[in-house]
Amino acid sequence: MQILYQVGVFDLGSLIYYLQSPIVYSFVLPFLLIFAVVFGILIRTNIFPDNKALNAIISISVAILALQLDLVPLFFSELFPRFGIGLSVILVALILMGLFLPSDKSNKYVGWFGFIIAAIIFLIVISKSFAPFGWWSSVYNFYFYSPEIITIILVIIAIIAVIKSTKPRKKFNLPPYGVPVWREQG
Repeated sequence: MQILYQVGVFDLGSLIYYLQSPIVYSFVLPFLLIFAVVFGILIRTNIFPDNKALNAIISISVAILALQLDLVPLFFSELFPRFGIGLSVILVALILMGLFLPSDKSNKYVGWFGFIIAAIIFLIVISKSFAPFGWWSSVYNFYFYSPEIITIILVIIAIIAVIKSTKPRKKFNLPPYGVPVWREQG
């Protein structure tokens, strides 16, 4: 399909070929995504109420600064393919749940089942996406650092248990004029 323009012939295939270039996937799409998210957060939080230009400038600055190094495009190239796979697994789980579970909406286990599957897929996608960057390089790090990790978990559990077990102190009713002052008479 060719469309005639003022200068030359424009081919839709060459546009699609250009959109498949690394420039679009490494810079344009991550820039648009970061800009849209930051702009949406600034508008939603209403930090600068009637100044959309300032929100846009801040969003553009954050998006450009985020793409300064190659870390963000690499992370997106690791995250979004796995995210697509996770979404297809959730879709298959929903189809199977629709086939085998009753169709009444009173079954509360359907929601919990879907939530558990989505949470497991989310954890797998995030851990696999962070692995190439060395943040969660392997499961073997858990075995290497397991005494420290177990100690930290036990300390957190002990702190939570102490906080939950303490009862609030009984409040004393003070007179309306303040705390009484005891003075020695001499």
